[in-house]
Amino acid sequence: TGNQILRDVSLTPQEQQTIILTISAFNDCHYCTAAHTKAGQAAGLLQEEIDALLDGGLPKDERLKSLARATRRLLSKRGWLSEDDFSAFAAVGVDKAQLTEILAFISLKTLSNFFNHFNQTEIDPQFQ
Repeated sequence: TGNQILRDVSLTPQEQQTIILTISAFNDCHYCTAAHTKAGQAAGLLQEEIDALLDGGLPKDERLKSLARATRRLLSKRGWLSEDDFSAFAAVGVDKAQLTEILAFISLKTLSNFFNHFNQTEIDPQFQ
């Protein structure tokens, strides 16, 4: 499955949750933002970082900030990154391989987000 593929990425669990929260907030998925708030906390994200991501802001941690920016850029440009984009992200330590990993997360999470929208999935009590 897609989740099994993403287990072998170079990104840490904290970085992965930053990306997933960024995607789910961008797609306005209430279920996934609630579930990944808990997962982000378990991965070591600070609540202020989670809140910033959910509000469309950026975490203070430079690495997490770079990953959130890259995720939003990929989402907003629908993958059409320019050479300037690639260079800018490489300069802050997000290389093309990691951008590809972010794309994989975008693919899986957008499917999940839209599935929850379509089905009007209610938030489980443990995520409230």
